[in-house]
Amino acid sequence: MKKTLSQPAQKMIDHYEHLHIGNKKIRCPYFNNKKTNVRAALRVLVGKGTPKNIEEEALIISLKNKIDLTELDKKTLRTFLIDHNLGIDCSGFVYHVLDAELQATKKSSLKKTLTFPFAKNFIRKSISKLRSVENTNVKTLAHEKNSKKIPLQEIMPGDMITMIGTGQQHDLDHVLLVTEVETTDKKNIPTKITYTHALQWKTDGKYNHGIKSGTITVTNTKKLLITQTWEEDGEKTKEKNETYWRAKTANTLEIRRLI
Repeated sequence: MKKTLSQPAQKMIDHYEHLHIGNKKIRCPYFNNKKTNVRAALRVLVGKGTPKNIEEEALIISLKNKIDLTELDKKTLRTFLIDHNLGIDCSGFVYHVLDAELQATKKSSLKKTLTFPFAKNFIRKSISKLRSVENTNVKTLAHEKNSKKIPLQEIMPGDMITMIGTGQQHDLDHVLLVTEVETTDKKNIPTKITYTHALQWKTDGKYNHGIKSGTITVTNTKKLLITQTWEEDGEKTKEKNETYWRAKTANTLEIRRLI
């Protein structure tokens, strides 16, 4: 049996995977605001924009610079987006997809659901609530006030796989979104998990990063998530799979569900 996200949530993912830039479809690049440290800017300029935000900003920039996007090939269009810091970070991507999922399944929104426990005072809390996507990071999504830990046996589409303190220096955070779960017919035990995320692998270079997807084949639900078989980017596994490497180096690796 196969369980999937709602159609609106899948449509949001597809839009990120096929941005309409010029007259072509371009995979949305990865962009992390830490690289530029821009504050109080439009969300599209800090890696938090919707696909439509990114498309509109690309058009505005092209008009200002008198560039006809319809004359550019796909490779040049990706370069254009990345050189102008247009893309999405991992938490921004998950935010917008989960927001679409909540609106479709619960007639609510992520803005109404999230709290901001790291905001230090009333003013910061108010700003965070007003500019919720701009102030949502992985730690916010993974906080006990916003989500709860889920055992592997109960994983569902819409759950997050959060990695806190990952990377060589354990100073990075990352989040994957579960989009599909295949289960056994009788006992409903997960056998294969499909996820999506936004990330730049070291092997991607400057211009080949962005929205990605991968799978986790579950061989034993009683064992840890990291011991299952992770595959991504042409069936790369183990250390060649940089997403798996991120998960393996994380101080905390959890499956979490919004509350």
